[in-house]
Amino acid sequence: MRTPNPLSTLAAAALLALAASGTQAALLTASFSGNVTTVTGGSGQALADHPAGTAVSWSFTFDDAFKSVRPSSGNVFGAASQTVSGSVSIGGDSYVLSDAQLFSYSYDPGADEVLWYQFQVQGSGPATASGGDFWGLWAQLSPTMDLLSGLVGFAYGFPGGTAYSYLDATGTYTLRPAGGGGGTVPLPATAWLVLPALAWLVRRQQRGG
Repeated sequence: MRTPNPLSTLAAAALLALAASGTQAALLTASFSGNVTTVTGGSGQALADHPAGTAVSWSFTFDDAFKSVRPSSGNVFGAASQTVSGSVSIGGDSYVLSDAQLFSYSYDPGADEVLWYQFQVQGSGPATASGGDFWGLWAQLSPTMDLLSGLVGFAYGFPGGTAYSYLDATGTYTLRPAGGGGGTVPLPATAWLVLPALAWLVRRQQRGG
């Protein structure tokens, strides 16, 4: 039985550690503060519950690891859907956000790049004055996590079906590291230069020098 070479073992461990650290992502907090302007969707009832000018704000913390997943090589929907923490306030109503489901995305297959992501950020809270249930915050984000559009939706039940109403707003959007810190630290670019050398060293030691 051959005794493992300590140098080979050390190099393999270092290689694995570096590779694992490269998968770390950042926890980010996206926030918005503004006022209701218009309503879209099959039912305009949400605008009656929260008329134009109503203050609206939302904030949620999420993991941006899904940005590294491409449709050509992985399940973007599975990677992007996640548990989040945050809240929505609109007028006198407040809602707790609990999870984000990737609803759709736009993809450029030639460049193998996602052009934008659209999330339904789900949660719970009180019904509106007209009986509308919170349907979620709909946030369309660019690959750099800039807000392209954002809607707060409500579902209104009626005999035979459900109508949906989405409030639009204008205001200020901010994106920052969660907790005001740096989140997890990505692997420095220079560290990747070490990986080929370590891999070569591991193979050389396994062949016996």
